[in-house]
Amino acid sequence: MMRALPRRLAPFLFALLCGPLALATEPAAGDASAPKAAAAAPGGLPLSSFLPTQGPLRLQGAEGRVEFSLPISARESVQYAQLRLVATNSVSLLAERSQLAVQLNGSTVVQLPLSPRQPEIVADIRLPVALLKPGYNTLSFVAAQHYTMQCEDPAAPELWTEIDTTRSTLRLDTALKPINPTLADLADLLAPTQWSGGALTVVTPGQPQPALLAAGGIVAQGAALRLRYQPLTVRHTLAKPAATRGGGAVPGLDTRGLRGDAVLLGNATALRPYLAPETAARIKGAFLAIYPMPNDARRFVVVVSGRTDEEVATAASAFAWQSTPFPRQAEMNIGAVRAPELPDYAAGGRIARPGSYRFSDLGFTTRSVEGTRTDALTLNMSLPADTYAPEDAYIELALDFAQGAGMGGNSVVNIFLNGHFQQVVPLDEGRGGLMQRYRVRIPLRDFRPGANTLNFVPRLTPTSAGACANYQTGNLQFTLFDSSLITLPQVFHFTLLPDLQRFALSGFPYTVRSNGEHLAVWLAGHDSDTVSAAWTLMGKLAQRKSMPLTRVRYGYERPADDRHTLLLGVSSQLPKDALKGAPWLPGQRFTQLALSNQAVPVSDPGWWSGTWSWLSGGLRTSLDTSKVGPVVIDGDAGLDSQLLAMQYRAPFAGKRTLTVFTSDSASALRDGIARLIEPRYWDNLQGDVSLISPDRTTVSWQQVGARYEYGGIGLRERLGFYFSQHPWLWFAVTVVLLALLAMVVAGLVRLFRVRAHRNVAEQQEPR
Repeated sequence: MMRALPRRLAPFLFALLCGPLALATEPAAGDASAPKAAAAAPGGLPLSSFLPTQGPLRLQGAEGRVEFSLPISARESVQYAQLRLVATNSVSLLAERSQLAVQLNGSTVVQLPLSPRQPEIVADIRLPVALLKPGYNTLSFVAAQHYTMQCEDPAAPELWTEIDTTRSTLRLDTALKPINPTLADLADLLAPTQWSGGALTVVTPGQPQPALLAAGGIVAQGAALRLRYQPLTVRHTLAKPAATRGGGAVPGLDTRGLRGDAVLLGNATALRPYLAPETAARIKGAFLAIYPMPNDARRFVVVVSGRTDEEVATAASAFAWQSTPFPRQAEMNIGAVRAPELPDYAAGGRIARPGSYRFSDLGFTTRSVEGTRTDALTLNMSLPADTYAPEDAYIELALDFAQGAGMGGNSVVNIFLNGHFQQVVPLDEGRGGLMQRYRVRIPLRDFRPGANTLNFVPRLTPTSAGACANYQTGNLQFTLFDSSLITLPQVFHFTLLPDLQRFALSGFPYTVRSNGEHLAVWLAGHDSDTVSAAWTLMGKLAQRKSMPLTRVRYGYERPADDRHTLLLGVSSQLPKDALKGAPWLPGQRFTQLALSNQAVPVSDPGWWSGTWSWLSGGLRTSLDTSKVGPVVIDGDAGLDSQLLAMQYRAPFAGKRTLTVFTSDSASALRDGIARLIEPRYWDNLQGDVSLISPDRTTVSWQQVGARYEYGGIGLRERLGFYFSQHPWLWFAVTVVLLALLAMVVAGLVRLFRVRAHRNVAEQQEPR
């Protein structure tokens, strides 16, 4: 054992021990249209920030084209926009006929020649501000590429131009507009299109108790849901009286030092010192209002209040559930909020139950592709994180599509699942036409828990008719209809935990209940930084769920009922009884895997032990323990401002799961959670222990703790799962059964021969 390990050595110790084992993954790509949650830097944001995948954009063929969405917020005015384009074209292009056009919302901004003598392009292009509109704008790159003046193959491989999405940048200088907001404007004021970043300050008149903690969590979820894919950082602060009362609806609130927009949360009595008397008098129930920020008309303050804690919770729920515009008024008294009772696993775009679903039910709309373009038609769908089915289970697609006539016989539609090729649909009907319910099957095991992306990529080629053929591309047409079906077979809900990757993908197991009634948030400290971390984390879970979790239990004590629990706090304040069975003891013990890159078999106490455990209901598999033994190092080793996330079975709640988020200070915990919700960190959580460092863009993780079952399956499926984990046992059982069958058959043959000889002997005896 090691004693008195210096705190500063903790990160070096982790890096040293985890060198061969804790994978440092590259940042995952975010949403296709998601900008960075910050204003553009002086040099601009790289184009890769707006794309779903990393790597260059390739314009292929005689008519190459790529485009992406450029978001502009309705509350911001764009004062300057510039694109720095860095690209490389093929040296086989014909300079006289090849050029690259940059288009904004369909209007050509600039044309650049594509020359084989100067194949590298670096151009600063000023985008006309007048062409930019609130919402999503389309920035397109259109290439006309040729290699000869006469006979040409429009799909020749040498016809290409690549745009470097890392060195190509987009700069937007924006300014917030003064606002006079109404509740109907919330959809524009909290929108994923804004460039000024997602930050919200929740102000309470005193340190929030459990009821106000819950209301604040609901407000944070409502704001995060409006931002959709953009991370939202929530800060909590205590209300301070203004030095001098001004005018407006909240003249008594000191707004200096508030970060971004704000929410004033509390009951009417507690908020009375901060509200104008006439405003306080209008609180006659669950009260929701929005006003300009005092001393800064570009920001807003939302007031969530009521006469009782129950009415405050109702107002918060109205804020969170709002999906259609409120009336165009600044204030509103709400009588009740009647949220729908949804089944377990329900969420936007999620296939929760076996059956057939239309593509339109999953948000897909009918789309077409023409010419030699290779646009991907994308279907986003989500599966429950604990979906389990036999190895031979398939998800079936029944596609409705139309294809043009006279296309080349090698025209196809390639189907990709999460970026990996799965199936192909040949478009070999020379006369074209409409195809209905074309069947395609994809193994269910290839889908990942949570969100999945199906891309249908047409490859349309013209008919070839000789060396100098007149190629026709106008007939290259493909349309995929939203009446297509996707069918989920009979599945079970069963998996092994802990698994931080499943948690990151869908919030599992905390979001199984659609209203969050099986989730508890336990705060180990009463400070504002810990509260901020909890609310920020709940906003991220709501984004993964696509709906607010309004029945979550919050508190500063261990949950009294049986719930899955999220525990947040400084490592020195974490309750000792909650750390029983933890894979790490923060500040006291590191548990590492040794030589995890080598396959070291685990000693087996005997086949009878595993068999008895399985028959008695406890499934033992090779996933239950690590493939190698852990190395435990005791010592005084702090986290050094790193965020530690670990998941294991809750020692106080039976089969429930506990996930702990901790750091060595409350401010480090707050900043660590704000960093964690960024896609490059969140999408790379794995194992049962993950470590996020402020000076690294990767996640270090490992799987060291014991695993346990979640959910249940039938006997037949349990046998299949068990034997899939222990194929040698399946082979042994098969051999034994065959041997027993051979023995039975041999015995029956022997018995038959004895009886046959006896009958013959009896017939031959003289009478």
